[in-house]
Amino acid sequence: MDAVSSNVDEILDARRASELLAQSGGGARRIGVELEMSLLDAETLQPAPFDGPRGIERVLQTLQERHGSHGDYEAGRLIGLQRDTGETVSLEPGGQLEISTAPLVTLGEVRDALRERTAEVAAIAEAQGLYLLGGGIVLHEAADMPWMPKGRYRIMREYFASLGEAGKLAHTMMQRTLSLQISLDFADEADAMDLLRVSLLAAPAATALFACSPFDGMAESECSSVRARAWLWTDPSRAQDVPGGTSPTATVDDYTAYALDAPMMFRIREGEYLPMHGASFRAAMERGHWDDGTAVSDKDWWNQLGSIFTNSRLKKGVIELRSTDAQRPEDLLVVPAFWVGLLYDDAARAGARELLEQVSDADHARALEIAPCVGLADPELQQQALALAELAQAGVERRIAAGVEDASVADALRPTIERARRGQAPSAELLQGWRGPWGGDPRRLVAALRYPAS
Repeated sequence: MDAVSSNVDEILDARRASELLAQSGGGARRIGVELEMSLLDAETLQPAPFDGPRGIERVLQTLQERHGSHGDYEAGRLIGLQRDTGETVSLEPGGQLEISTAPLVTLGEVRDALRERTAEVAAIAEAQGLYLLGGGIVLHEAADMPWMPKGRYRIMREYFASLGEAGKLAHTMMQRTLSLQISLDFADEADAMDLLRVSLLAAPAATALFACSPFDGMAESECSSVRARAWLWTDPSRAQDVPGGTSPTATVDDYTAYALDAPMMFRIREGEYLPMHGASFRAAMERGHWDDGTAVSDKDWWNQLGSIFTNSRLKKGVIELRSTDAQRPEDLLVVPAFWVGLLYDDAARAGARELLEQVSDADHARALEIAPCVGLADPELQQQALALAELAQAGVERRIAAGVEDASVADALRPTIERARRGQAPSAELLQGWRGPWGGDPRRLVAALRYPAS
């Protein structure tokens, strides 16, 4: 939803960095969605390779041929697509396919766009002998996963490996996790920081409520969200919480200071990714140039912001909400409805703020730690998740009453609320099928997560 600017005439300093970050779209209240999915060989159930007639690049080529999309290439290989509508298709490190919608206005538009895009990709994949799957994790161990031919990912994997124990699950995060991320517009700096605060405080409950990755490979895990557990062991300097972000006095200047001091993994020079080995962005900015003499630009700043992976992060004009698993194909609207109902409705957001302000810093830190594995089995997380889901449902209903939403989305969150009352996330229903009627059959699990083709 945000546009990356080109190099600037002014010198980039901390004040300008904050001003750029605080720029908004005037509170248009649009909705952007990034949905990650996996591709498996329909015959072997192995991860799809990048190359070959049954490969991921061929899926991208077919999409490009159909829509005339602009191709993103690296070393001559097609690694992504951009359509004039603002939609994009990109690749995550292990071949996960990410569809990013254009900025949309209503949840009904989000639902229709996701259904149309996933059905089209599923049909293309099936014609090549591949299945397109949802859920929060790729159903294979990291050792079975390919690496995509992108320079950024080579640098990232080396950087995370250098962190030792703190980054021990970073390759799992890179190659196997599937998320459903929502971008929402902010109206001004105060709105941006309120959205950041409320969404960070709500993140553990959202993780537990929408946990949909209870498998490690094709075996049961001890965690309801293997995806979220991987983020606990990726990089403490850029994942989970924004330091100080839950404080009611936090400002965009504070967020800027955090982002300026986050260790750099890479920078981009003339389209080439250069490893930075944890170097300081702030030091380069204050010096005014990189070691090779090139100026530090606005574009460098946007790239630095894009290398921060906290549960919520600020970008130009939007906040990106990143704390939830991707869902089963039939549940694609639940996460957008949750965040839109909770944060775009003033009464719902006020209710969430009041609820979450009662949580101490220590209890919030504990919730972040236990949410991936204990999830809704924790009474406090269950109570909080249910209360937030009910607030979000009321927010959606008020949007419908105000004519902002179509009545067809009125029940989007009701199954989520019913599950929360039972203390169950989608992961519990997947496990019930696995242990019961599916009899541990991988093909039955794949069928439950498979997107229908158009």
